Amino acid sequence: MKRKLRIAMVLASPFPANHGTPGSIKEMAAALAKEGHELHIVTYPFGEGEDPPGLRVHRTMDLGFSKKVVVGPTWQKPILDLLLVLAVCRVVWREKIDVLHAHNYEGGLVGFLAKLLTRRPLVYNAINTMSDELPSYNFIRPRFLAVWLAKNLDWFVPRMADRIISISDDLATFLEEQKIGRDRIDVIPLGIDMTPFEIRDASAARTRSVHARSSSGSAPSISSGSDSSSPAVRPTRGRSSSNDSATA
Repeated sequence: MKRKLRIAMVLASPFPANHGTPGSIKEMAAALAKEGHELHIVTYPFGEGEDPPGLRVHRTMDLGFSKKVVVGPTWQKPILDLLLVLAVCRVVWREKIDVLHAHNYEGGLVGFLAKLLTRRPLVYNAINTMSDELPSYNFIRPRFLAVWLAKNLDWFVPRMADRIISISDDLATFLEEQKIGRDRIDVIPLGIDMTPFEIRDASAARTRSVHARSSSGSAPSISSGSDSSSPAVRPTRGRSSSNDSATA
């Protein structure tokens, strides 16, 4: 029987939020909770909407910064990240956390500092490279500074973790090129829960489409294939190394 773990997910971002990493963490945490693990999400003091049911969300102190959900760097984030380190340590000690699971580069840095203070093992969830992303925001000027910082983050952040989860074979290869041992890297592609997209009654979907067209003047067509009872949306089968994951 597998041991049930107390896991603290480190998220240097608003939560919940309807984009990228927060959405992935929401589904991943829910899937792990279903397996019997105890999930704690440690995050910023704000998000979009209510906290997901069944997940324990812990937030940093609210200093009155803007509550606008922004993707990418902001001047407030370094302060929020320092507060996040304190929040993670507090949750680790109070909830007797077994492992830290940090997401993205900021989460990796926060998780590493918390690891030093709490002596808990750190798993780093790698979904991208900073060399591709950081310069594209045009936040750090001149640009060569952003490129230099991104390359250093690509080198140092993955090394801070005891174990690395890569969402694709290509990213795992990149990490190996940074001289990180392949034995420290596990490739776990992101998985997609297709349940929200299931349409069991294709005729009802067509009716909704006709109604939308009559209301707005146009609407995307919905194809149900040759069988009118078949679902209008089907999962794609095949290689999944670029899909979304619900595993830690």
